[in-house]
Amino acid sequence: MVIEVNQQFGEPSMGLREDLVVNTGKSSFLFAPIAYLISPSFRVVARYRIYTMLYRSGVIGKILHKFLWQHNCAVGCYISPKVQIGPGLKLPHPTGIVLGDGAIVKSNVTIYQGVTLGIARPGENSYPVIGDGVTIFANSTVLGGITVGDNAIIAAHSVVTKNVPAGAVVGGTPAKVIGPRAAEVVAKSEIQHSTNL
Repeated sequence: MVIEVNQQFGEPSMGLREDLVVNTGKSSFLFAPIAYLISPSFRVVARYRIYTMLYRSGVIGKILHKFLWQHNCAVGCYISPKVQIGPGLKLPHPTGIVLGDGAIVKSNVTIYQGVTLGIARPGENSYPVIGDGVTIFANSTVLGGITVGDNAIIAAHSVVTKNVPAGAVVGGTPAKVIGPRAAEVVAKSEIQHSTNL
């Protein structure tokens, strides 16, 4: 499974243009240095892409990646270099975010402040898989080897420990399905995903 996921996501630097678009609304790489300076969300995602590429490039890269990783930690974003993240990651308020080692975050995912993707119990090594077009609202926790289906929404302050169907809206502690995602939002997300391919 890891081989398939790595092939699907490609190199960590891939997706930087999509990250730039969703976090700043600009698509030109000429704007990227300015965006890095003025957009906290793009800065955190760009650092992740760079330090992950370094981490996977050998011993020296593993040493160098720590500098950028620590900058992300300093602003309150613990994003492991082992996390696999597809293109178009949007972090509207990048603080208090923890994405644990084995988490998989697919394309065009939006994660708000205070979100944790991690293991359910100490000693486990099962992390969540977040599908395409998912939105996770503030202070939600997604735990264990579960799958959050494409285009799902996790409401704020939810604790998710069971699989979430595609297109569902879940909320509460523990999270339960509270309705379907609006059809026009799903259609927009699918159009955005197809244009990023």
